[in-house]
Amino acid sequence: MNNFEFCDPVKVVFGKGAIARLSALMPEGSKILMVYGATVALRKVVVR
Repeated sequence: MNNFEFCDPVKVVFGKGAIARLSALMPEGSKILMVYGATVALRKVVVR
């Protein structure tokens, strides 16, 4: 295997009121990955 370096700067925001804070934390036009409720995700994504 070749040597390599990988840098993935990530900010994780969670808890009560986290969604309301997102607009203040992100520059205009940013993309996010939102993860919520495993049960809901399983029903809507995996079961399809």
